[in-house]
Amino acid sequence: MKKNALVLLALLVPAGAGFAATTPPAPAEYATATPHRIVADVPYKSGDLTVYEQERCKLDIHLPLTVTADAKLPVLIHLYGGGLTSGDKGEAWNDWAGHFGERFLAAGVIVVSPNYRLGGQGAQFPDYIRDAAAAVAWVDRHIAAYGGDRRRIFVSGFSAGAYLALMLALDERWYGEIGFDPHHVAGYIALSGQTFTHSQVATERGIAKTEITDAAPLGHVGPGPGPLLLFAGSEEGQTIVNNRLLAERLQAAGRADVTFEVMPGRNHQAMVQFMGRAEDEIRARILAFITAHEAP
Repeated sequence: MKKNALVLLALLVPAGAGFAATTPPAPAEYATATPHRIVADVPYKSGDLTVYEQERCKLDIHLPLTVTADAKLPVLIHLYGGGLTSGDKGEAWNDWAGHFGERFLAAGVIVVSPNYRLGGQGAQFPDYIRDAAAAVAWVDRHIAAYGGDRRRIFVSGFSAGAYLALMLALDERWYGEIGFDPHHVAGYIALSGQTFTHSQVATERGIAKTEITDAAPLGHVGPGPGPLLLFAGSEEGQTIVNNRLLAERLQAAGRADVTFEVMPGRNHQAMVQFMGRAEDEIRARILAFITAHEAP
């Protein structure tokens, strides 16, 4: 990361953007509470929306305490887990997730946390994927005004959020519907994602979650823009097998920019929780990935 990108100066934002300071408590072994700025509950969709879309389709922008609008910091859009039926954009700032968002802010990375519609609560496939695509497009259009670098926008996700990130990375339909150029995303990071048809989608369709359908990342193997970094924990069993299969098939299809890593000593929750520790291998590799890539 460029040294000048880490310099924290006065914050310049568009008129009307409200800020709220946050200092959440955190376990001592994980990230300490770091005051930072939040642009909260920003709608990322407009037009003829349902009431549920209006409620859910909002995002928070977490920024270092002081940063100029021309700082050009890298941007991490994080999609939370929860089986596509639960969860909230505050995941990166929760006790159970080790407040890992604080660590990325300290490294000079803007963190954007979108909500999306949930299955069983007024949404079904592909509503949550369309929401994730819309959030990415909004960030691309607007993040420069908050000090973000449009050429260094990365999409990450954990569990169900990783499934959404993978679907955006591999299935061109969702960006195509809204006229968004997928080359504007610098890379994708998927932590413990589902690579077959997600279990919630399988429930909605009445099929087995082991099927490879149009709703499965494995159903969209081929060339595509944006490097991809996949992780699974050593205690995650089938998740390791499924993610390795996806990586191998993408590499066999000519994707030399796909990497899969199994992280020792981690169960599902620890994949995000340990990122809040002072030293963490996944976070270090994500930061190296961010430093190494930018969009064309």
